[in-house]
Amino acid sequence: MSKEEAIKILISVLTEIQEMSDEQAVAINDKTKPYNDLPGFDSVRRVECIVTIESNYDLNFKTETDLFFQKGKFLNLEEAAKELCKIAKDKK
Repeated sequence: MSKEEAIKILISVLTEIQEMSDEQAVAINDKTKPYNDLPGFDSVRRVECIVTIESNYDLNFKTETDLFFQKGKFLNLEEAAKELCKIAKDKK
């Protein structure tokens, strides 16, 4: 999985979750930080995102994985995509 593919997956899944939750539509791009920039994004939405990615893309996250917050820092989608690529690589 390339970083660009991972960004597209994250944007797609986050957009879907936003729509299903009836939150205000916000443009999402590689610089979006979900915890800061997406209305209603919280730990529950994070879990929804991870479960959706796991089921739709046949990946297995470690239980404690948070693609959007690491080492005391909120990550943007470009940074989260790097983590997603590592998870995909570990699957092989």
